[in-house]
Amino acid sequence: MVKKIKIRGIFNRILVLLILCCLMALLVSCDKADDSTSEESVIQSGEVDSPDEFINIGLYIDIKAPKISEISYRIEDNEIAVVSFIYNGLECELRGSCKYKGYDLAKVENTSDGDMLSTSINGYGATYYTLNPGRIVFWSDEHVNYSLYTYVTTLDDVVKEITEYIIFQDYYNSRADVTRQTRDESESYAKQIITIFQNKDMENLSKMISYPQQLGEGQSAANIDEFMNIPPEEIFTDILLKALSEESLNNLRTTEDEKEFIIGTNYKNVHFKKVEDGKFLITKINN
Repeated sequence: MVKKIKIRGIFNRILVLLILCCLMALLVSCDKADDSTSEESVIQSGEVDSPDEFINIGLYIDIKAPKISEISYRIEDNEIAVVSFIYNGLECELRGSCKYKGYDLAKVENTSDGDMLSTSINGYGATYYTLNPGRIVFWSDEHVNYSLYTYVTTLDDVVKEITEYIIFQDYYNSRADVTRQTRDESESYAKQIITIFQNKDMENLSKMISYPQQLGEGQSAANIDEFMNIPPEEIFTDILLKALSEESLNNLRTTEDEKEFIIGTNYKNVHFKKVEDGKFLITKINN
């Protein structure tokens, strides 16, 4: 009998230990989940307190006018910023999105007869259409599409007056998915730089440079030919090669204005950035 009690006691202890292990594993997984969600905020559709929250989806829109009332802000489909307001008694809706455009963005039926008025808003080409009922305006900047809709058919001058009070800014590079992709691409490009320097590969390095190039030791190159005429030992210095080790990836960082990436030490390093066509180029070599 005593032996059975002892065995049962040992079994209970093992069971308790197994339960504790499971609980600890669950807590660790929860912590990891919390870390992942805190790293990238999830965009929720619905009412928001201010247009500042639109920056999370890559843009900023608002309207500042003396005749504005009943203004409200919301996000639709996790991708569309909406500002609803009444301008001098006229119900209006301003929208912006990096993903949607045209009537898909405005979410109104296209009842236009096809006639349009070409104009501009803050230097960007815009078109006015007359709907039945309503007026709609479309325009875009580099990454963001915009629309302004008035619920009743209004005169061109009234629509133009409203657009003069509209504020819109492109924050595409502030989107979580864009910053994540840029970070991943920058790490991949930094690895290429390290490999090319360690191999002392002048030819491939010359194709990765933004010209004209002013090097840290006073050398300059206006183009590839001039760069290739620089003695390799002046580019691939021992101290720079040491700074561009595999471990330097752990210190990949950006400049204070966050426009360029830096790989290497504070004194011997390589700067690079993403240019307009989406490619990375080396902007500075501190050799």
